[in-house]
Parts: sequence; structure tokens; C-alpha cells
Amino acid sequence: MSIKKRTILLVFGTIIMPMFLFLIISNIIMFKLNDSSAAEYLKNGLRNAQSIISSRMDEMQSIADFLSLEERLQNAAYERNSSGIESELEDLNKVLNYVDMILFFDPKGSVLFSNKELKAPEMLLKKSYLERINMRKASIATMDRQHVDDIFYSDSTLYQESCVKVSSAEQNNRLYKNMLMGIVIAPVYGTNDQLLGYILFADIINNDPYFPEMYTNSISESFLSIGMDGIRVTSNIKSKESSNYIGSKNPVALEDSNALQDKSMGVEGNYTYGKVLIGTEIHYYLDSGIKNIDGDVVGELGVGIPKYKFNTVVNANNNLILIITCLFLFVLLFIGRYFANKITRPLKESMNYLKEITAGKRDITVKSEWLTKTEDEGIQLLQLIHELAVNLDLSEQKRLSYELELNKYKTELEEQVAIRTRDLQVAMFEAKRGDDVKSQFLANMSHELKTPLNSIISSSLTLENGVFGPLNEKQIKYLQVISNNAGHLLKLINDILDISKIESGKMYLMKNEFLAQELIGACIFDVAGLASNKNIQIRLQVEPEQMRLYVDGNKFRQIILNLLLNAIKFSYNNGEIHINCIENPSYHSITVRDFGIGIDEQDHDRIFEPFEQVDGSYSRQYDGTGLGLPIVKRMVELHQGAVSLKSSLGEGAEFTIFIPKKNNVNLK
Repeated sequence: MSIKKRTILLVFGTIIMPMFLFLIISNIIMFKLNDSSAAEYLKNGLRNAQSIISSRMDEMQSIADFLSLEERLQNAAYERNSSGIESELEDLNKVLNYVDMILFFDPKGSVLFSNKELKAPEMLLKKSYLERINMRKASIATMDRQHVDDIFYSDSTLYQESCVKVSSAEQNNRLYKNMLMGIVIAPVYGTNDQLLGYILFADIINNDPYFPEMYTNSISESFLSIGMDGIRVTSNIKSKESSNYIGSKNPVALEDSNALQDKSMGVEGNYTYGKVLIGTEIHYYLDSGIKNIDGDVVGELGVGIPKYKFNTVVNANNNLILIITCLFLFVLLFIGRYFANKITRPLKESMNYLKEITAGKRDITVKSEWLTKTEDEGIQLLQLIHELAVNLDLSEQKRLSYELELNKYKTELEEQVAIRTRDLQVAMFEAKRGDDVKSQFLANMSHELKTPLNSIISSSLTLENGVFGPLNEKQIKYLQVISNNAGHLLKLINDILDISKIESGKMYLMKNEFLAQELIGACIFDVAGLASNKNIQIRLQVEPEQMRLYVDGNKFRQIILNLLLNAIKFSYNNGEIHINCIENPSYHSITVRDFGIGIDEQDHDRIFEPFEQVDGSYSRQYDGTGLGLPIVKRMVELHQGAVSLKSSLGEGAEFTIFIPKKNNVNLK
């Protein structure tokens, strides 16, 4: 048998025949399983409806969790400040416009805020829910049922909107007053996991068209119903006779245990499935229970579709499958025949040429009839094989040439890399040597200068104290100038020594635990005289009051003193300086805030470099060496902490240092 015939038989036997048999069998099965198909169709719809409800509950829970972490709400709850809680929650309806009730309870269940006037709001906060929340320390989302008379006043809008008018003949004009709602409760915790209260959102489902409309938008022609006690409280079921079935009875009451385990028509599980007459139309329906977080059935969720519409969908799908299958079969048959003719003609010749190329032959001779331009893929394959042989020969020659050139470039590159590496090593050595010489020089010079300066300071104090006889006012004034300038110069030398020690890695810390209140209070006492000269008030706030810092006491005092001196220097007269110490889970933050001239944002990085000062009026009006802030930054980093700056011209400066707690990570 020829290759062409074998190709056609292969296509027919492996693709066309199985598809044809599959089409026949699938149509037979689909017609026999029409009712079970309706059940599966509605089960998918029920899952979709449950997903729509879960999505809204998840959105409410996410926003409640976010609000529970808001510091301002936590502070208001801690202070039982109802107006503060209201200011944080009053705009929620702009985001959650579907939420009917927004409440805040204290830990004992008393209402601190409610966006609606309620009769007994505490009934929404069930004991079983609170036990679950307090055990898990996390929010919950659940469906719940309440009686309208228990929650609302009879003259309220929510009371009227939540009641459902029963439409059955024997109970006409009766109001059904149980209401189904989605509830989210989120606990609010403060520092040290102190329970401050609970946020509660409630979305009433009675007479709310949202879920039925969303469901029908996603699954056209299908309807959704939500009910309690066998009565629909919201629905978008329609028939030729009516478009409002809210208040009508469900087909089967879900409290019936047999109904919950009904396996009729091939449906298994906790579903109620069957057919029901809606008006004059037969509808398929599938109902399931709605459970709360405790596992109690609080309502019923049902989906349905008119039988004639479902049959239309099934028939349309069957017809579409039949048309696509027939079209695909025809295309496959045509393609198989076409390619059988095109491929088999030059296939044998191509195989012979490939064998010659594989054997290493490059001067292949192709018959002239195969070299003419054509659209035949088989002939093009032959032409490509001929071109391949020619190109392989040229490529091998080029490859040998490229290898020689590449080896040459490789050798040159290795030589250049070696030269550059040596140059870089020499440059790095010289740079390190120069840095070491600079640090050693500064340290030696500073030590040499400290001795005479200490002698000058000591001698001036001795003269000023009248040890060698009384002095007049002018002599005392000049001695004070000598003493002050010598002290200023000594501080400069000490700062240079500190910078040199830090940069050379020779400064070490002796850490211990200190009360932040005492350590920082001592620094405030040291600068009290300078602050009083400018009538500046220094305010200290430590939270908690017994906060302990794990630091080198002397180095930490130097950090705080430099920040305070900087704040006093650049503050206006009659101003204030605020110091705030806050404890965080892994670190402490100490903020020194002044309300002086401020620092331009473009200079924030420069002021932490040694001997750098801000240009313009900043440097002309105020003295300084440019070493205070660099020492602060490097000493904080020695503590494995970090420094931040917030400032702009005319708005003061806020320096914050972050010191890790004992046995904690590096904050840098």
C-alpha cells in the first residue's frame, strides 16, 4: 500500500472515526440524562451563588480587620471616646453602602457607637460568637437570623424594610418578621493585646435584590431565592404571571430531614432537588441550607431555571456540538487528503539526500525538476536540503576562522583584565593606607592638643576662683572667655577623637539596661541652662513610663545631648522642644522635635557627613563644627540602630533614632 493511502487511512482511523462515534454516544447520553444535567447545572449555579455571598462577606471582613488596626480608633476605644469612634466609622457607608448597621461595642458588650437607633443592639453580639473571637483573637463572618421586633423600633425605616409580606392565600397580608443578615465582628486590641472592643457590620438580606441580580447576571435565565422557615425573603423568580415572589413559600421546607438527604433524580448531598410549578411554568429548582458559624441552619439558599429555558440551552449546546463536529470532520478529511498528496511525493527523495548529508557528503546533486520555484512543501523541503548542504560547508569554514579569531581576543582580554586587576588592587591599598594615616594623624593630634587645653581650662578656673588673689570684673570676664573657648575647642577635639575611633573601628560599647525616663531626663538637666537662656521649654513623654533601653549609657547620653544642643541652637526664642519615646515590638524610637528654622530637603544627607554644614543663612548665623550630627548617626549605627530626619525650611526639624531591643535584629 502506498504512503498516500496509508496517510489517509491513518487520519480516518485515528481522528475522524473516534470523533464520529463520540458525537453519537454523547448525544445519546445527553438526551437520557436531561434531568440529571439540570441538577448538575443548578449545583454549579448554587456554588456560584455561595461564592457571590462569600465575596461580600469577605469584603466586609477585610475592611473590619483593617479598621481594627487603625491607631486612632484604638486610642478612641481605649479612652471610651464615642465621638472619636464615630469620626473613624461615620464615613464607612461611602465605602460599604450596602451595610445596614455599623456598631462598636466595648469589651463588656455595651454600645459605644451605632449608625442606627436600635432597640436591643446587644442581641447581635451573641455569646457563642464572642467566645470564638476571644479564643482565636480574630474576626468572624457569619450568617445570622434575628427577629425584627427584637432589634428595631416599629416606626424605624429598617423595621419596615426588613419585614416580608407573606403572599400565600391562607396567610395573606401577614408580615414575616424574622430577618436573615450577614454579620462581621472584628475585635480591636491595643498594646499588650488588651481587648478594647468589637466592630460589628450587619447586612440585612430581606427584600435586598443584590444577590439575586448578581447571580442572574453571571448565569443568565437562572433565578435565585433566599428564604427562612420555608418563606422567600428575597428572590428574582419570574414567570409569565408575576415578577415578584418575595414572601411566597419555598417548594419544600428544608427543615424536613428527608428533603436534606433527597437523592432523587441522581442528586446526592445536602440538597433538595425537583420540579415545581411557578405560575403556569415548570421550573427545576435546587435548594440548600445556609448555616451560621456554629453550624446551625439559619436559612435556605435556592436556585432555579424554567424547564423550557433549560431545554433551550441544552438543545442549543447539542446543535452547536453537532455543527462544530461535522465541520471539523470535513476539514480534517480535506486536510488529510491534501497533505497526503503534498508530502508523499518528494518524501522518499528527501530521505535519500538526508542520508548523504548524514554521511558527511556536501556536494549533493539535486535533479533540475526539483530546483524550480514552486509552492509544493515537499519540493521546498528538497530545495532546503540542498541549501543546507551548501550552507553547512560554508559554516564549517567560517567556524574555523572564528575560532582562531576568538582565541586571539580571549588572550588579549585576559591580559587586560590582569592589568586592570593589579591597578585596582594598588589603588585600593593606597586608599586604605591614606585613610588609616588620616585617622591616626587626627587621633595623635587630638591627644597632643587635649593636654595643654586641659591645663588652660584648669588654670583659668583656678585664677577665676581667686586662688592667687582677687580679680576685677574685667579680668574675670576675659578668664571666662578663655575658659569657654578652650572648652569649645576641647569638645571639638573630643568629637574628632570620636569620629576617628568610629571610622577606625576602635570605639566599643558597654551596654546595659537604663530607664529611659532617667537617662533622657539627665540630658535635659544638662542643657537646662542653655534652654533657659532662650526661654525654651523641653517636654518629655515616655510610653510606657517604665520603658528600659539597652544601650551604652555614656554614648546614648552623647547622642541625646547632641540632638538637644542642635535643637536649642536652631530654635526661636520662647519656643518648645518635644521628646517622645515609644516602645515597639522589636525596637524603641526616640524623637526630638523642634520648631525652629528647619533644614532644606536637599541638605538632609549632607548634614550627616563630618564637617558638613548647610549653606546660606544657616551657616552664617549659627556656629558649629559640623560633627554633632555625624557623631549621632555613627553612634546610633554602633548600637545597630538607624536615624531618620523629617524637616523643611521654616517648619522645624524632627530627628528620630531607632534603637533595637535587647537580643533583637540590626535595624540598619
